[in-house]
Order: sequence, then structure tokens, then C-alpha cells
Amino acid sequence: MRQLRAVSLALVLACGGIARAQDGDELLLLDLCVNADCVGVAAVVLRDAQVLIETGALRAAGIRIDGLATITIGERLFVDAKAINHGTRVRLDRDALRVDVDIAAANLPLQEVNLRTRRRSDTVQLPFTAFANYSVALGQPADRSAFLDAGLGKGNLALRSTAIWDRSRGWQRGLSRFEFDRADALQRWTLGDQFAVTPDALGGGALLGGIGVERAFEQDPFLVTFPQPFVAGVLESPGTVEVYSNGALIARRELQPGPFSLDNIGVPPGRSDVQVIVRDNFGNRRDVSGSRFYTTTTLLAPGLSDYGLRVGLPRTQAFAGSYDGDPAVQAFYRRGVAKRLTLGGRIEADEQLRNAGLNLVWQLPVGDVQLDFAGSDSDDIGDGRAHALIYNLVGRKVGFSLGQRQFTADYRNLGQDATPILSQLRLDRFGSLSLAPGLDYSVLFTFGEQRFTGGFRAHTQGANLTWRIGARSQIVFGVQHRSGGGVDDLAAIVSLNIALDTRDSRWRPDSIGSAIAWDDNGNASLRLDTQRSRPPGVGAGYDVSVLGNNDGQQQGFARVEYQAPFARFALEGEQVSGNSNVRGIVSGGVVAIGGRAYASPPIDSGFALVRTGLADLAIQRENLDVGRSDARGDLLVRDMVPFFPSQVGIDQESIPLAYRFGKLEHAVAVPRNAGAIVGFDISPMHAARGHIVLQQLDGQTQSVRFGRITVQTAIGPLHSRLGGSGAFWFDDLMPGRHQATVTTENASAKCLVDVPDVAPNGIADLGEVVCFAEEGGQ
Repeated sequence: MRQLRAVSLALVLACGGIARAQDGDELLLLDLCVNADCVGVAAVVLRDAQVLIETGALRAAGIRIDGLATITIGERLFVDAKAINHGTRVRLDRDALRVDVDIAAANLPLQEVNLRTRRRSDTVQLPFTAFANYSVALGQPADRSAFLDAGLGKGNLALRSTAIWDRSRGWQRGLSRFEFDRADALQRWTLGDQFAVTPDALGGGALLGGIGVERAFEQDPFLVTFPQPFVAGVLESPGTVEVYSNGALIARRELQPGPFSLDNIGVPPGRSDVQVIVRDNFGNRRDVSGSRFYTTTTLLAPGLSDYGLRVGLPRTQAFAGSYDGDPAVQAFYRRGVAKRLTLGGRIEADEQLRNAGLNLVWQLPVGDVQLDFAGSDSDDIGDGRAHALIYNLVGRKVGFSLGQRQFTADYRNLGQDATPILSQLRLDRFGSLSLAPGLDYSVLFTFGEQRFTGGFRAHTQGANLTWRIGARSQIVFGVQHRSGGGVDDLAAIVSLNIALDTRDSRWRPDSIGSAIAWDDNGNASLRLDTQRSRPPGVGAGYDVSVLGNNDGQQQGFARVEYQAPFARFALEGEQVSGNSNVRGIVSGGVVAIGGRAYASPPIDSGFALVRTGLADLAIQRENLDVGRSDARGDLLVRDMVPFFPSQVGIDQESIPLAYRFGKLEHAVAVPRNAGAIVGFDISPMHAARGHIVLQQLDGQTQSVRFGRITVQTAIGPLHSRLGGSGAFWFDDLMPGRHQATVTTENASAKCLVDVPDVAPNGIADLGEVVCFAEEGGQ
């Protein structure tokens, strides 16, 4: 039977145009299977030792055959299956009527898979909203202060402003600006105070009061290519930076609002083992270690551009600063011109300074390289030049970076003093090599060199070995050498860090650590650290660090904080060289939205008011409970990611049975500086059921079979079919007395339907409803 089918198929092919085959050719119509996956049917010609397969079927199966020699048989083109790729194997199964083409995995076509799943946001209310974050510090007179961060906005337009108070200077205005986000264009306009920074390695920065426009990639959370700035970050409010080396706290610095990088908070090049934690005035904790100071600017996808333009008057300080000096301008533009190439340019200028630069990022077959050139012209100093060359390779087992920045003595950029500075950086070299050959250990080597005006030099070299012991602990061995400026020391550190499981405890620490450090000058220290992170919701956290030196000096720091539904409380204590200091911090936020005001912990991201109309419903964000609706059916949901369509919903099991509901989930994208109102359709259920009994004119009663009942209501007539026993059902029949008409095939009747105000589970059981037959009915 199979042979007959094969012959029949071959005859069909022959009649279909493969008519000029050579003598001895065998024509078959077979299933085409590529690597055991049968993807279609192909015409196959057997010619001597060759298996010729039709080109159209091969292309439909995703096999690349461009450039291969073709053979014309009739009106169709064929290729030899063995010529598809080196090492291709062909197997013909006459019984199964299939031809298998086995292609080596390395020779299969490239599969491009798009894993980005864009969740479309639902339409929600974007009313006028306002919020005010506050932070009050209590303690010694010098520590007493207050900070405010307030915003008023509607949708993507908002007014933001900050203010600070201390005993010596009173209240001072901070940064004030209007912001408008054009989400459809990934663009942000700012009118007021703003930081002017550029993404390249040679540009400057300044605080300007003026107008600016910039690309805002975060407005599209699904965009893959996102340029990272060369600086580590920008602080909108005063904060504290904590520097950890190998898990041990080594420094704590206060920071004022503005951009910051790893060099100006005291971390020299070559210290890649450093973890940097930034805390703002409201107690929020952010790890910025991933934003390394020495890294190449991100490539942009072809056709994608990044830009910024700011014009204004320089402001001397973030608080109480005046707008002195001449107008300044800063602008940059970068564009992905090819898949592996991004080009850009930058300008900075004021009355005395002109600076321009070019930027190139090129992705090599192994790693990528960044090249920057810049030149400046200052009225008082003259021309200056600068360049930067950075190579970066990031791999799963090997990482390597090497770079250099160099400036001439007369080079200046925006925000830099125009007069000569003795300690101005002139040469900056850095590099690192990381090796992770196994899952349990890794090695890191670093070096850095800096040269300054006046001949001062600084060198650092370091090596770290990290060894993971089990699933929750690791030990780190580190060696660091510093030289320059009269300093030449060698230091070493050994630290042990253990992560703990805190799921079944409210106070057990997340981690504990210890470190022993010593140097060649005979100094030695022992440090013990433990911490528990504060949960996102209600709960407590703490940090404790104790340091003892071999000279008898001891240092200690402790912080305990508790987050309540309406505020955040913290208590800090520090002891250094016998001097102790304790201070308390109270922080929180007040939010006005939807005609109501709410007290909450500080608002550090987007927010939404969930309005259900029913009390004590479980509200969820991304399927996790975030709270329950209050007596008026509302709940303020914090920590919403701006522009990202987060899923906000109600747990269906928390809705009483007596209520009906519509859609219980919404994809909500909130603006950056304002909030949204998310409404849900939940209403009491007013169902009614019963059965109709018909009373005839002579007083006799009987059940009604198979008819219709129509009830007159304030919103119009409602209809229900009658079952075989006269049973009826209404989904939504409001309480009260309603006139009804019953019609059957041979009768009609009038009656009154009384629906009670209260019904168990929202379903009123009306029982037997007597209707009176009309004259003329049977």
C-alpha cells in the first residue's frame, strides 16, 4: 500500500511540472524532517547517490540555502541535501515516506527570541494630587534639623520643591522646579533648578536655574538599551553614604544634593571590592555599587538617541544658594549609528569657558571600547585638551577593564574653578582583572594611578580572593598597597560574612560579619557587623557595627528603625574615641488624593489610591497583599514603579458573597511625581427568586408552566423566563414593591412582587408569588 502511495505521489509530481527528469530519477513526495522535527512536505528526487530536495520546502523549514548550487528539474529548483552544511547527514525512509536532514547544532540558523513582554496599562484617573515628605532629626543641638520634599501635580506635570531647617540658619529653600514628562517621546522638560551632567568621562557638571530637556529612558520600562551615567548617581536630598570593604564598614560620609561619584566620596581607583550604600534623609537605602565610576558608556541600539540640553544661571549651593555668574549652557547628543557603534558629542559654555567633546563607543568581537576627546578654551587660562580611553570586558568567568583619562594643565569644564588648582587631577589610570573559574571562589586584581597638578602622585594595587563556604557564607582575603604623597603602606584584611534565614523570626539578623585588618605599620583592628533589613511594609530593621583597634580605641555605630503604616522611626547611636552621640529621626509623608489625606511612610516612588467602595478587602500588587481597604473602601498603595504597568487587584476570596464584581485586576502605570486613582466595580447583589402561582377568576389556583414574567422598575422593565414549575430568577432586582405581568401561552396575569431590604448573601427568596388572571385569560 505504501509503495502504491509513493508511486501515485510521484505520478502527481510528474504531471505537475517535473517532466524533464533524467532517466533513472525517482520522484517522491515525502515528509521533510529537520533534526527529527517534521516541518512540512517536500518534493524529493533520488538521482544516483544524490538526494535532491526542493528549495521552496527547505526555505519553509528555515534552512539557509543561499549560495548553494541549484538543479532545475522541470519548473522547480532542487539542491543536494548534503551540500546544505558541512557534516549534514541525510536519511531516507521509504516505508515511513519521510526524509530526515540532520544538521549539526553549530550550523543551525540563528534564533532571535524577543523575551520582552509589554503589559499594556489600563485607563485610570489621574487627578490633582499632592504629597509632602518630612524628616525631623532630634538629638544634640547641632543635630537638630528638618527636611521637606513636596510635590503638586496632575498626570505627567508636577511642581517639586525641597526645604531644610537647622538651628543656625533657619529655613532654606532647596531645589524647586516644574517637571513635565512626555512619555510618548521618552522626553522630560524641566523649568527651575536642575543638575547639568553629561554621560561621558570628560564633561563637567553644575547646578543651574533655568530650562532643560533630556531623554528619559525610564519612561519606557521595557526599553532594553538604557544609558548609564558616568557618575554613580544624583541625590535629590541630603543623605549619608556608607562604604563597605569586603562586607565591613570602612567609612561614612554626609552628602549634599547633587551628582556624586566614587572618586569624590573618598574611594580611590582600584577599590573594586567596595560596596557603596546611600541613605537619604527618609531612611531609604540604595546600593549604588553596580554604578561603577570607571565603566564604558552604554551602547545605544541603532536609531536610538540620547540627549540633554540645559540653559540657565549657575546656583552656588543647593540650599540658600544664589544665582550668581553668567548664563551657562550644557548639551550632549548620542546616537546608535550601527549595532556595534554609538557616536556622540557634547558642548559646555559660559561667559568665560567653552568646552566641546566627542564620544565613541565601539563593541569589539571581545569586549567594548570607549574613546573620548575634548578641548576647552578659557579666557583667563587658554586652551586645554583631554582624552579618555576605556576598554571593558564582562564575561561569566573572566572580566577585564583598562582605562586612562588625561588632562592638560589648562583644561577646564563646566563647574570647575577657572583659576589654577594645585590638586587638580591630570592623569588617571585604572584597571581590573576578575577570574571566577568555579562557582565557589573568585579572584580580583586591581590597580590605579593618579597624578595631580604640582607633581603629587597616588598609586593603589589590590588583590582579593572570595571563597564561598556553603550556601550562606563566604570568606574574603584582601591585600591593598598604597603609595604616594608621603604614604607607603601595605594592608590586609580577612572577613567572614554569613547570611541567615529570617523568615521565621522578627529580629534575627539577615547577616553577620567579622573582619580582621592589619598593616605593615603595626596597626590592627577587629570589626563585627550585623544587620537586618527593614521590610517594605510594617516592620523593624537594624544595623550594628563595632570596631576595636590594638591601641585600645573603640568605635561603634548602631541604628534601629521601625516602619509603621503612617510613619518611619529611627534611633541612631555612635561612639568614637570616647565621645557618644545619640539622635532620633522621625520621617513620613502626607498624601492628598481623591479628596482625602493619608499619613504614610515617605513616598519615594509612585503611588495610587485603590477605591473599592467596600471595607476590609485585601488589595494586591503583583499578586502580593499590600493592605486592606479602610472603612470607606480606600487604600493608598505606595512603592508603585512610575510608568511601569503594575498589576493592582483585589483578592476575590475577600469579597463577601452578597456582592457582585467586574474586573478585579488593572494594569496601572502611575506618573513619576503624582498619583492615580484605581476604581473597581463592586456592588451589592440584589438577586431575587421565587415561583409564580396563578389564581383564576373563580378563585382556583394553579402553577404556571413555561411563560414569562416582566417586572416594572425605576430603570425600566426586567424580564425572566418561567420554568416548568413557575420558577423565576432576577440577577438585579432592587428592594421594594414592583408591579409585574405574567404571560403564558394561554393566559396573562398581574401581581405585586415585594423584595425585602435585607437578603442573605444578596439573594432574596420570595417564595410563592400569587398573580391574578386578567379577564379574557384562561
